[in-house]
Amino acid sequence: MGRGPSGLIALIALVALVAPGSARAQDESDEAAEAVVGEAEAPRPPTPEEDARARELFQLGDQLYEHGQYDAAIDAFEEAYRLSHRPLMLFNLANAQERAGYLEAAATSLEGYVDHAPADERVAVANRIAALRERIAAAHVEPTPVESVEPTVTPEPTPAPTPAPRVQPEPSPPPPPGPDFTPAAVLLGVAGAFLVTGIGLGAGALDLRSQVDARCSETSDGRHVCPADVEPSIADDALLSGLADASFGLAAVGAALGVYFLADALSGGSERETEASIEAGGAVLPGAVAVSVRARF
Repeated sequence: MGRGPSGLIALIALVALVAPGSARAQDESDEAAEAVVGEAEAPRPPTPEEDARARELFQLGDQLYEHGQYDAAIDAFEEAYRLSHRPLMLFNLANAQERAGYLEAAATSLEGYVDHAPADERVAVANRIAALRERIAAAHVEPTPVESVEPTVTPEPTPAPTPAPRVQPEPSPPPPPGPDFTPAAVLLGVAGAFLVTGIGLGAGALDLRSQVDARCSETSDGRHVCPADVEPSIADDALLSGLADASFGLAAVGAALGVYFLADALSGGSERETEASIEAGGAVLPGAVAVSVRARF
């Protein structure tokens, strides 16, 4: 039974040695547990094959998104994110989900991306998340029921008696058209123009003839002798004289036809429709001018 002081001291020393070892073992156990938890939360880095496949899926999803195939693009982006765990995949995934109408999924994807976004883009991403949440909340608001209003029955009006048709008097025949002075005015105007032209041509011919007479001399036997340089003036005199005569002739024909049409218009026109035409022609011959006029009524 008896233990001396030396035995008691040995027991205390043994407890002192064991206690610190137990404390260190507990600390090491806690650190190992935290390391296991950390490994379970952090995703494992992708293998080179997985990373290459994720890039292919990302490019495929981008092409599908550009062509409006949003559901197929969502599948490609989700598989690419599962393989690579790159946060940027969540941003592209949210774009496709929003375009496809999956607002809740798009907001969740952006919430997973916002902490990994560049610092200068986080405010814009947060604002976009808030806008999506507002749209989701607005979509879940139940519309206020509208009270049904019974339609008011309006009695059909009594049809009014049909009035008797009014007899319209037959319209009076239009007054006969007035005389048409257009053909007469045109023909008289043309005749006046030919008359003025003939006077001018005749004046030119007389002037040339006076010049020729001044250069030519008459022999004793009655012949006219002219220098050689006067021959062109003689030819010009003959041409102008012929043209003047033709102009006077056309002026006479036009005046006659104008007077005829004027008299016909003043008399109220003939009882039958008539056709009138004038054909004029001319030719310049050596030493003469030929003019022909033919009228038909």
